[in-house]
Amino acid sequence: MPSANAQPAPVAFIDRDGTVIYDMSYLADPAKIAFTPHAAEGLRLLQDNGYLLIMVTNQSGIGRGLITVEQFHSVQERMFALLESEGVHFTACYHCPHKPDDNCHCRKPNTGMLEQACHDFAVDRQKSLFIGDSEADMRLADNFQLRNIFLTTSKPVAPIPVAYTATDLLDAASWQLRHA
Repeated sequence: MPSANAQPAPVAFIDRDGTVIYDMSYLADPAKIAFTPHAAEGLRLLQDNGYLLIMVTNQSGIGRGLITVEQFHSVQERMFALLESEGVHFTACYHCPHKPDDNCHCRKPNTGMLEQACHDFAVDRQKSLFIGDSEADMRLADNFQLRNIFLTTSKPVAPIPVAYTATDLLDAASWQLRHA
């Protein structure tokens, strides 16, 4: 929970699968983590320029019974440890474990995870952005009135109008810093 004196900070809300790591469809084995090109460099560039990094990820494999919560956390712990070794620190991670037909408030493109992040941290929404690789990511940013940057790591064309289409996280971070 933010302190009463906390100054709002810009946040780079980041999707996981297809954005930071390759989408392995219900990744349960931490040994299979594979980072997308320039992921650490792009994240570090944002972090070094004052952005908090907060991961926001749908994980319906939990609700579908395809991975356990423990497997999800094992993957997260390994991914964050690897990123820490590259000088990248995520402030928080929010995940939605529900299936698409559960109609929950937290599943992207619904705004529940971002609302919770703004409750937990002092977020400067005017300077914040969302980086992801799916229509749900771009719609979430639009629904929450954040700048959206689409990564072409898994799909070649943005599904809806976006602020910028990037080839990787370094390209996304560089563009954001030029246009902040």
